[in-house]
Amino acid sequence: MNFYAFSALFNSVLLLLAQAVLIFNWKKNKSIKYFCLFNTSALIWAVSYFFWQISTVYEQAFFWVKMLMVGAILTAPTFLHFSAVIINKTKQLLIPLSIFYLLAFFSIFVNFTSTQYIAGLETKLGIAFFPTAGLYYYYYLSQWFICLVVGFVLLFRAWKKTVGEEKEFLCILTLTTLISFLCAAVNYFLWFNIPIPPVTTSVIAAYGVAVSFLLLKNKFQKLNLFYFEFFAIIAILVSLLNFFLGQKNTVSINLTVISLVMLSAYFLIQTRIRERRHLEKIEILNQALNTSLENIINSISENVLIVSKKLNIIKANRSAKQLFGYQEKN
Repeated sequence: MNFYAFSALFNSVLLLLAQAVLIFNWKKNKSIKYFCLFNTSALIWAVSYFFWQISTVYEQAFFWVKMLMVGAILTAPTFLHFSAVIINKTKQLLIPLSIFYLLAFFSIFVNFTSTQYIAGLETKLGIAFFPTAGLYYYYYLSQWFICLVVGFVLLFRAWKKTVGEEKEFLCILTLTTLISFLCAAVNYFLWFNIPIPPVTTSVIAAYGVAVSFLLLKNKFQKLNLFYFEFFAIIAILVSLLNFFLGQKNTVSINLTVISLVMLSAYFLIQTRIRERRHLEKIEILNQALNTSLENIINSISENVLIVSKKLNIIKANRSAKQLFGYQEKN
C-alpha cells in the first residue's frame, strides 16, 4: 500500500466516523443535516480514491477514478447548500442551488458516458494510473470553482454583518473552508500534467472533522481554530515527507502517519478534557451564585421578584411566595 492509498484510507476512516457522529446528532440543528450531504460526497471521494490507489488493472483503476469524480463533483453544490443553510439564505438561493445540482448530475452523467471527460490514465510522478483531464473536465472544474467561490463569498459577507460569538463562528468556518479548498485545489495540477503531486489530500478529512466539531458544539459556542490547524499541518507535513523521501520509505512514512495521528488525537482529547473541566467550574460557580442570590433576596423583608425580559418569574423570596400563596414544597 503506497502513501496515497494509506492517506485515502485515513480520510475514509475519519470521514466515516464524523458521518456517524453527525447522523447520531441529526436533530440537533438544521445545518448538521446539510453538512452530512457534503460529508457523504467527501466520503465517496475518499473511499473511491483508496480503491483506485490499490488497483492493479487499468480498467479497475479507471472505474474507481470515475467513482471518485462522483464524490468530487457533488462536493461543490452540497457545500454551497450547506453555506446557504448556515446563513439562512436557502429560500433566496433556491433557484441557483437547483441549477447547480442539475449541472452536477449532468456532469456525473458525462463522467460515465463520455470519453472526453477523462482522457486516460498513465504513470505520473510515480503514481500509477493517474488520470489526465479531458475536454469536459474543464466544464466540471469551472462548476466546482464557481460553487466554492459563491459559498465562500456568502460566508464572508455574513461574517462581516454579524457580531459577537456568531461572528467568531463564521470567521472560523470561513477560514477553515478557505484553507481546505486551497489545499484541495493542489490535487488538480497533476490532472493537467503540471508536476505538482496531490500531497494535501488528507486535509479534506481534517476539514470534515473540524466542521463536525464546530457544528456539534453549536454555532454560538467558542471553538479554537487549533482543531483544524493541527490536523491540516500534520496532513501537509506528512504528505511533504512522503514526497521528498519517495515511495521506497512507505512503511516508515505510514508508521510516522500513525504516530502523528495518535499524537493529534491525544492533543484533541486533552483539549476536550480541559474544556469539560472549565464547563464544570462554570456550572459550580453558577450554582454558588444562585445560592448566594437566594440568600440575599430571602434576607429582604419586602416582596422580591426577579423577572426575565419575557416576564417569566425566575426567582422569588419568601415574602413574595407567601403573598402569592406559593408553597415551598411545590
